[in-house]
Amino acid sequence: MVSKESHDLPIQLGDGLLMRWATTADADELAEFNLHLHSEDLKDDPELWLKDWTRDILSGHHPTISPKGATVVVDPKKQNIIVSSMTMIPQLWAYVGLTFGCGRPELIAIDPDYRRAGLVRRQFEHFHTQSAAGGDLIQAITGIPWYYR
Repeated sequence: MVSKESHDLPIQLGDGLLMRWATTADADELAEFNLHLHSEDLKDDPELWLKDWTRDILSGHHPTISPKGATVVVDPKKQNIIVSSMTMIPQLWAYVGLTFGCGRPELIAIDPDYRRAGLVRRQFEHFHTQSAAGGDLIQAITGIPWYYR
């Protein structure tokens, strides 16, 4: 069961880390963060579209998501750098003529130095609660086939 605290942000996490909503001011840093952590070949073939997608999500002009659809975990001991992030894209899905809300997690990333601290788990807990409170019947990871081996 997800605790009520996951409804409210910011949340103090262990080691002084802070989980909060992303803001438009985070757009450039988060765009670089996503580029570095999601590009398969950063040196020779960086996936620059990731930067545009991140900025679009945080612009406040996206048709289905606002900056409050993305969380970041920051490290105050290191000038509040972003060390993890997640986005929940609200979608309307249909199955055999029935439509229903679906929350789709995307752009899930964590700095390798911060892995195994439960940061992604805490963000998932938060979004499961937010998605259900918004009336979504499911959350679904569509993902990249080779990524989830």
